[in-house]
Amino acid sequence: FCLAADFLGPSAGASLTVRDAGNDLFAPSTAVAKSFPYPDDFDRVSYCETCDGDGARICNSSDCKPRCPAEGKQCFKANRFKLGCCCDPQKVPPEETFKCRSGAKTSGNCMLECCKATKYAGRTTWGTICGDGCCKPSNHGAQLQCGSSWPLPLRGGKARRHPCCILKGATQDHQIGARCCLHGDGLNCSSPQQEPCCLLPSTGAMHNKSRSADPHAVCQRISCAAYVPCQTARGVDCSSRKHTVCCLKGYQPSIHDPCQASVQDCSNRYVACNTADELGIDCSSTIKGVCCLPAGKDTATCRRGDCEAYKKDQTISFWRNVSLGCIAAIVLLVVCKVCYQRFRRWYRTLIDHFEHLRPSLLLSSGELASTVPLVEHPKRVLLAIFCQNYRDTTYGQLRTPSSDADLIAEGCDSIGYDKVIKVQGSSRAAMVEGFRQAVQELAGTKQGLLLVSFSGHAVEMNSKMMWAPEDAKHGDIALHFDVASLCHDLMEFHMVDVSSGRFGAGAAKNLFVVILADCCREQVDSSHCDPFREGRRWRRRRDRPSLYIIYACGPGLKARDVAASGQCSPFMQHVVEQLWVNQRLSCFADKVAANLNRTTDMYQEVWHRECCGDFQGVSLAIPLTEARLRSGSGSSMLTENSQPEVTARRPSV
Repeated sequence: FCLAADFLGPSAGASLTVRDAGNDLFAPSTAVAKSFPYPDDFDRVSYCETCDGDGARICNSSDCKPRCPAEGKQCFKANRFKLGCCCDPQKVPPEETFKCRSGAKTSGNCMLECCKATKYAGRTTWGTICGDGCCKPSNHGAQLQCGSSWPLPLRGGKARRHPCCILKGATQDHQIGARCCLHGDGLNCSSPQQEPCCLLPSTGAMHNKSRSADPHAVCQRISCAAYVPCQTARGVDCSSRKHTVCCLKGYQPSIHDPCQASVQDCSNRYVACNTADELGIDCSSTIKGVCCLPAGKDTATCRRGDCEAYKKDQTISFWRNVSLGCIAAIVLLVVCKVCYQRFRRWYRTLIDHFEHLRPSLLLSSGELASTVPLVEHPKRVLLAIFCQNYRDTTYGQLRTPSSDADLIAEGCDSIGYDKVIKVQGSSRAAMVEGFRQAVQELAGTKQGLLLVSFSGHAVEMNSKMMWAPEDAKHGDIALHFDVASLCHDLMEFHMVDVSSGRFGAGAAKNLFVVILADCCREQVDSSHCDPFREGRRWRRRRDRPSLYIIYACGPGLKARDVAASGQCSPFMQHVVEQLWVNQRLSCFADKVAANLNRTTDMYQEVWHRECCGDFQGVSLAIPLTEARLRSGSGSSMLTENSQPEVTARRPSV
């Protein structure tokens, strides 16, 4: 209120104070009369002679036109009482300082009423002639306008409208507080008593009382019959020239919404649509704001009607994107798998290439040794399973499995294996018990070696490799030994819950498992040692076992048997021959494959694969350093840390 009083002048500021204190606009008290913003007295009043002749309204009557110039006076046009005035120029205030009007007739003379201009900060502000006085500028140079009150019984008279002074461009609330209206007075339709109020510029005069130029305006000119109240807050219609009142929609309007919160938003925030555009609903917004429809056509988010069609389109688009994302993820996984497999093959090829380029060293025995360090296994266990006397005639009897098991067991025992277990696979339970015994021997070790040898029949069931015990019935999967499940269990032998639950033994870290299978194979769609197989858990990767599988023949091929009993199969013969050579496992498999291919006249080809882990430093034979440490001998041309790998005999010179 102090700021308002400063801009409105002393009288205007007092009017606001009295209104808040008494809140009685019609009390004819002296305080209210003094607080009303009456115009101040004229700054200067001059009296002139009146021209009474014909044509006095244009100051050219017969008695005024010749007389004023003759007497050295100035002739003014008619005043508000249609009287011409003849004034002495010395009595006329200068135009650059005063603004004057020819006033009322007094004692037969014309009265020249003038308001003086005020200078503030180098700027001139003119006073406004209002009623019988001046609306003088404020102390800070703010210009006041001349207004009119609603009917008030001031100064002891009856209720009537009085001229008043108020700040130029004052808001409606300021006008009502000062009881001084710039655009006339009306009725407050939001009040039950319909108290008087000040009109807005948009509330023009209408001949029909049932209609209004601004129906949402609270203050109506004559009656409230045409008043339409707003359910929410009121705003300003920026699309109308007079800025009529509109009803906001209960939220912050969009920039294209013609109904803005204030007049300032119309110039600072509102962006009108093009002439050819229509107004629509922005369905992408939670508040459903107003948007522009180019040429009246629906766009992706701006719709003419409701947003149901937009929601349907968004739902379809969402599921389409989800489907495309899933397809892309599947394709990416497949590509990554293929790239990983190709990278592994390339990496193995590269490693093998560099291994051949490594310099060889000459041992005292005349053998060539590689500088690749071999793993010193703390414990080596052989599990030899043989199935020979089959009861189901579909499989047929075999002649070599028993001899094969005896041969490899004798060979491993001779080269120093810690434990050799030979199991006759009379049933699936006997084979399971054999694996349990072999695993229990390796419990608690790190980098142990488990060599599994199987001689017998094998079939493919449900895309899985099955070993057939002697009591197995062809087609009955429950009586066969599932090699795929065995591989999965062995790959999780480093976890205590798996080792104790499935094998009844403690866990072993970094176990190396090598499977030698002398059996026939059928064509199968998937491999039982695929590292991407479902159900594989990769907890504690550093300790997980490694798996290497060597089959006597590839998928869809058969392993050759001998004609007489008591003899060994060609595959097992070459396996035992290479057991005595200290060499990498991949070299071992390659040599067995080459010798078997030559012996069987290209009929039988060995299939081998490193399914999981790294076997670069693994040898089925005991390294020289490990054998010397066990025997106590330390003489060698190589150091104990070099752990040489014997690859071949040095040719004689």
